[in-house]
Amino acid sequence: MTKALFVVEPGFLDKHVGVRRVIAYYLAAFARQGYVVELATPAAGQLWIAQVEAAADGSAAALARTERRAHPSDYDTIVVTNPWLCALGLPALPGCVGIAYDLVPNLIAAGCLRFSDSSGIYGFAHDHDVG
Repeated sequence: MTKALFVVEPGFLDKHVGVRRVIAYYLAAFARQGYVVELATPAAGQLWIAQVEAAADGSAAALARTERRAHPSDYDTIVVTNPWLCALGLPALPGCVGIAYDLVPNLIAAGCLRFSDSSGIYGFAHDHDVG
């Protein structure tokens, strides 16, 4: 059995629709390739297996962290689903791959763009840079 671990934000199901769609796309692509995919959220320098809880109408309502730790060595592939997760203190994830979003914060983090900080984008860009 080939296993993949997707590291996600605890609130990715209801936060940013673009992030959610990209993650759903890659989850489906991995499943089509025969991977068993698990989700994990970071907390206290560890990764914790997460489960999608269903709403009364059957739709995905929330992501709930379980008490089961994810061990990176148990997975063939690890995907960090956004760069700012790295700012949350992820454990070492050798051989992981990442999904990068938001061209503007990435260009600001790289020093290619400059804006006034009236929008507060530099903090978000810094989190991209950490990733």
